[in-house]
Amino acid sequence: MNSIKPVIAILISSLIFTGCQTKSKNFLDKPEEVVISGQVINREKYHPNSIAIIINDLASGEQLRFVDELGKDGNFKFRFERYYSQDVMLKYEGIFKVFVRPGDSLNITLDAGKLKTYDESFHSLTFSGDDVNENEQITKFSSWFQPLVRQESNSYVEERKYEPERYFQFRDSIKNIYHRYRIDFVKKNKVSEIVDTWMKYEIEDNYFYNLFLYPMIHRKLNNYPITWEIPLSYYNFYEKEHLPIESIINGQFIKSFSMNYLTFYIYNKTRDELHKKGLTKDSIDSEGRTLHLWIGDLDSLSVDGIRKYTPDGILRQILFNQFFRHHLKTDLFEKYSSVISKGVKEPFLKDPLYKTIKEIKEIDFNSDDKWKTIIDDSAILPGGDILKKILEGNKGKVIYIDCWATWCGPCLNEMPYSRKLMSEFNADTVEFVFLCFHSPKEASRKKVNELKLGGTHYFLDTDQSNHLQSILSFSSFPTYILIDKKGKIVKSGSEISPQSDTTRNDIINLINQK
Repeated sequence: MNSIKPVIAILISSLIFTGCQTKSKNFLDKPEEVVISGQVINREKYHPNSIAIIINDLASGEQLRFVDELGKDGNFKFRFERYYSQDVMLKYEGIFKVFVRPGDSLNITLDAGKLKTYDESFHSLTFSGDDVNENEQITKFSSWFQPLVRQESNSYVEERKYEPERYFQFRDSIKNIYHRYRIDFVKKNKVSEIVDTWMKYEIEDNYFYNLFLYPMIHRKLNNYPITWEIPLSYYNFYEKEHLPIESIINGQFIKSFSMNYLTFYIYNKTRDELHKKGLTKDSIDSEGRTLHLWIGDLDSLSVDGIRKYTPDGILRQILFNQFFRHHLKTDLFEKYSSVISKGVKEPFLKDPLYKTIKEIKEIDFNSDDKWKTIIDDSAILPGGDILKKILEGNKGKVIYIDCWATWCGPCLNEMPYSRKLMSEFNADTVEFVFLCFHSPKEASRKKVNELKLGGTHYFLDTDQSNHLQSILSFSSFPTYILIDKKGKIVKSGSEISPQSDTTRNDIINLINQK
């Protein structure tokens, strides 16, 4: 018996060490660099000349996008930092999920000759370096799962004919079938625990996404009036889900779930509670729907709603982080400093948030507010005439246009940096124009005042928004447009944001052009 004790001790210490090592490798206190390099082979003339990595980033609430131009031999390389293990998206013709851990160096060969059909595309990637097994397992699982999801989205038979209770039963049965396959897949392929977790939340993402879409599809396919609404109790399905921290490994799941949970569960719960207390006022929107608008301090109601309807855990931390990032105001940070310190604890959320708070405070302290706020009411002008007015009124100037919306979190996150960028230039050389799309005018005006945002502002109605989006050829927000002194668009996209040093340098170069 005595000879067994040392063996047991060694096994226990080995398990403890391995467990700690696994945890520290998947969730770190400080970010480590990830390197993804590789080559696209068998390219044809019609294939793209660039490749991208897209990351669902919890800290910023944004999709981070890195683009690399392919070399003559199709070579590419990306470097970025991560606090924790997660999937990222490799975009070339299609989207491919790639698993990375902090500190990884992963090499990918993408065979463009296998991108001709959807099914064949799953066999276009080969991996070497770190986490080869994990990526091969994810690719193999995706080759089974994604075609099924794609097939589902082409039908909508059940969404049309089933009432909510029957639709829940249908969705539960589909989810259970997928999970039974996952369990069998894990056994047959000796799948690692972390990949099994990723697969679990890939299935959960499909489940919650369809539940989220159901009310809109059900109304549309049954030709119900626009005023038809699903009972608020429908969204109580969110109550059943208590997320462990490991769920964030699947970036698409946690991004979609947290956003919809806040919008359709917490805000609806809060609004319903306020309505019962007589603390809302009714308003009819342009499509005839009755809106119960909150009366009171919206910030306090939002913070209290998150606290009341979200159990303590990673989801609550994510929601608090999202809220404070979408309301970048120094007085708000000071008012809720204890909520932030107690409510956002994980380093991958806490450290970037505190860094942003520090930057916003510095911007507020150093801002000289030399830019006046000009509201240009061009309600009767078509979108094209508004653009013409901007160009003709600023001849000989560099023009920086910010295309935003009141409901766009990433747009609002950038606004303080717009103030900082504006403070570095004079109004006689650069014109800063803000076009607010698809947003109520009063909400737009209030947000501009809140942010103390100078420059010239246009609040566009639906027709103006659609017309200008068509002319300027963009579909996502925020979009930034840089126009030279001759009135020619030289750059457009999200990459020329106010935060970027490249943007500042581009403006300086355009000012100096003769």
